[in-house]
Amino acid sequence: MSNQKMEKTLIILVLATLGFYSCGQKDLSTKNKETDEVKTVDTITLDEHRIKSQEINSNNHIHTEANYTDSTGKGIIIQNGFPRGGGRIYSSKGMTYGHAVFWSRLINKTDTPLTITINFPADSILIFPSSNGHIKLLIPQETMRMDQVSEFSYGLENIKPFVESNFHKPSQLQRTIKPNEECIFYVVLLSHFASADEVIRRTGLLLKEQDLFYRLTVDSLTSKIIPCGRIVFNNEEDN
Repeated sequence: MSNQKMEKTLIILVLATLGFYSCGQKDLSTKNKETDEVKTVDTITLDEHRIKSQEINSNNHIHTEANYTDSTGKGIIIQNGFPRGGGRIYSSKGMTYGHAVFWSRLINKTDTPLTITINFPADSILIFPSSNGHIKLLIPQETMRMDQVSEFSYGLENIKPFVESNFHKPSQLQRTIKPNEECIFYVVLLSHFASADEVIRRTGLLLKEQDLFYRLTVDSLTSKIIPCGRIVFNNEEDN
């Protein structure tokens, strides 16, 4: 083997081992043990013009912001943060999972209280079928504050015991948001990928009419959108 080929092989091996949110090496003997009931996700048509990416600076930790407003200018604002934390955190059935902490913020600018319900499945979500690359989403019940955006893991503590206790369970959040109030919640993303190229770099909560979706973005060409919940205005519940 030529020196050039040897160097290329070494680079590939290093990237596969050290990937961001590193998820260990692919183990064919355990390939289907965690993902037998994996959810398949179809893309949907979203109002992408509503969603604006923001630049990071010392006062801004927001990745995207979308204004879902009606003709009066009132509606719902959804903001999504960047990943924070990382590193290996959990092992199960021969697979090692890395993690990252994300957050989403819903601001109710309407005149009516609303209830949000978010459900993530107990099953892992297959992202890269060829390498068994998959992720798992968990929602801690702690409420985040915006003054925590500069803290490690956005101030979320005891992540490892939370993951160990909830890895095989579905994850749910339900909150009521009054007019001109907000709700900020954490999402812990666990990932098992075979290489450094297989990385969820961004996530985001999205709204289409009253249905909620969670987008997992690898790059500009690769993403998955997961139906995950709904927003209900409380006066509708009474009808």
